[in-house]
Amino acid sequence: MAVNGDLRGALGRCWGTAGLVALAVALYPASFGALDNDLSWLLRQMTFVPVDLVGNQYQVLDLADMAARGEWWRLVSPMFIHFGAPHLVFNLLWLWVVGQRIEAASGRLWLGLAVLASSLAANFGQYWLTGPGLYGGLSGVVFGLFGHAFAFSRLNPQQDLGLPLALYGFMLGFLALGFTGLIDYFIPGAIANGAHLGGLLAGLATGALAGFWHRRAKGSSIEA
Repeated sequence: MAVNGDLRGALGRCWGTAGLVALAVALYPASFGALDNDLSWLLRQMTFVPVDLVGNQYQVLDLADMAARGEWWRLVSPMFIHFGAPHLVFNLLWLWVVGQRIEAASGRLWLGLAVLASSLAANFGQYWLTGPGLYGGLSGVVFGLFGHAFAFSRLNPQQDLGLPLALYGFMLGFLALGFTGLIDYFIPGAIANGAHLGGLLAGLATGALAGFWHRRAKGSSIEA
């Protein structure tokens, strides 16, 4: 009973993180067939750039086409594309572990800003690195949340989010290993290294902003 109560309490306090997890799970069926190049209509609406079905061939367009069509939701929608259940579960695990800590310490607005900025930077980073293509997942956001948590905790040690330095080191090591190409031999598809790096940099920026904002707010309250 205590465990269930703790879970209900966490869900109540951190419903922003829980809602993002639930949305990712709800949209996961749209990704079915992605690895087999069998893209559903909904999945084609979630890609960073438009993917048109011309006859029986897919035509991948570019950012100019996305802008011309006014399909601005594509700037963030790729974070809900996942290539298999392990990909989804791994990302949601870290999203919950880190996201609910950020939400509890800083509030849902800062969590939302971190997610939005990390998603945007991840998608543009991957596009810059590889060009138009099919990529997605919450891993860029996860790297962003780690970056946010690190910067925030360093600037506000009294509100340290409680993630061990070894975990930050593991994520940086995973990021570096991804750029070597070794991980690609063990997974379907390829690691979205541009998304990971872009998300991390955006998260460091939002974490620094949140950290300075909290320090200033504390200073103002003490002076008052």
